Parts: sequence; structure tokens; C-alpha cells
Amino acid sequence: MKEKSITQHDFHKIFLLYELMENDYSGGQLLDKMNVKFPYKVNVPQYIYKALRSLKNEHEIAVAYVENKVHYFTITSKGKDRYYQYKKELVPKFKNMKQVIDCLVYTVTGGSYTSQRPEPPKALSKEDQRFFSSHLNVKDIIAYEILARGTNTPFITAHLLEDIESKYGWSSSKTWMYDVIHHFEENGYLVGKWDDPVLRTLRYYRVTDEGVSMFQSFSHQVRENVLHCQHFFSQVLDLLDSSKGDK
Repeated sequence: MKEKSITQHDFHKIFLLYELMENDYSGGQLLDKMNVKFPYKVNVPQYIYKALRSLKNEHEIAVAYVENKVHYFTITSKGKDRYYQYKKELVPKFKNMKQVIDCLVYTVTGGSYTSQRPEPPKALSKEDQRFFSSHLNVKDIIAYEILARGTNTPFITAHLLEDIESKYGWSSSKTWMYDVIHHFEENGYLVGKWDDPVLRTLRYYRVTDEGVSMFQSFSHQVRENVLHCQHFFSQVLDLLDSSKGDK
């Protein structure tokens, strides 16, 4: 696959290939299976049928037989190769990202979803960092880490970056970090002060009372986004990190 990331359309195709590795099914049966396996996910029928048409046009599935005017599909050798390709290329990425997400979930939920703090992930490659940022708004995580410090914990940007990397295994882009800081300063959520007004070598930042108030609603939004992302990564690993399709 040329893309570094995975879309919802890819996810639907992976699910269809996964199920068809085991048996032949109709479109309706496959939709029912998805609703049972992922009840918390909104599975729009037209998207499932779009993925079926795409796989059929690419000759990765074919009509096995027709019964009472209902088409039943089977996976082709080309479809099996595609599934193996997904498995080979995406499982390592999603395992790395799942470690990062689990650490984020622990942070944003205060440990309420797990009794033990997850092990910090190993440092991610630049490619995996790009992959991660394509699934979760990294600026939101930077903003969360800033506002969570509260009014009594001044910080400098270098320490903020070090904290993020040590906790989550990835280093934020300085451009993104300064974008968030400038936005917060302009809106009164953050104030900055140079250690020396003349030399201007170190700038310390502190969250304001307005920033603390905003954090209450913002943290809920981040929590929901992180949990949603954890569900998605778990879904893909469920479909790929199994013995099904092993050569």
C-alpha cells in the first residue's frame, strides 16, 4: 500500500476480507457481523456495500453463488494477498500506536480505565509519528499537557517536549507546540515571561485562571477523542493480529 495511514474505507475492506477468509457471505450477513462485532460503531450500510464493490472491482472478492437473488461473496487469491499485505504492514504500526494510545488513555482518564500505568512505549520513528498524528489531533494532546499543569506549575517549552516524549514515545513538532502556545497566549489561557527581559534566553509560561476554567470542558473533549482512537486501533488489531490468514 502506498498510503502511510488507514481510512475508514480501508477498515471496512479489512473487515470484509477478514470474514471472507473463513466463509462465503452475503452483503447483509457481513453487515450483521460488523454490527455484532462493533456495536458501538455506526456502521452505515452504504459504506459496507461501497467497500464490497471496491473489492469486487479490484478482483479481490468474487460472487460465489446467487441464492434467492442474493449474491454471496468469496475471497480470491488476490484478496488473500491483500489481506496478508495489510497484516504485514499495519500490525507493527498499530501495535506501536496502541502503546501510545494506552498511555494517553491512562493520562486523560486519571487511570480509571486501568489499575496499572502502561509501560511507556519505545521512541517512535518519524514515519510512525506521522502515522500517529494522522489518527489523533496532536495539537490537542499538546494543549492538554499544557493546561493540565494548572496555575502553580510554570514551564519552559524544552521541558514540555521532554515530558511528552518520555510519557508517550513521540516528540512534538516545535511548530505545532508554538502554534498552541501562541493561541493560548492570545486568548488569555497562558501568560509568558522572560527570565531576563534583556537577554531573553528562557521564557517561562504559566496557565491562567481562564485556562484552568477552559480545561474543564476541553479535557472532556480530548478524553472522548482519545478513547475513540483507542477503540479504532483495537478494532484493526482484532482484525489483523490473529492466526486467521497466516501463511
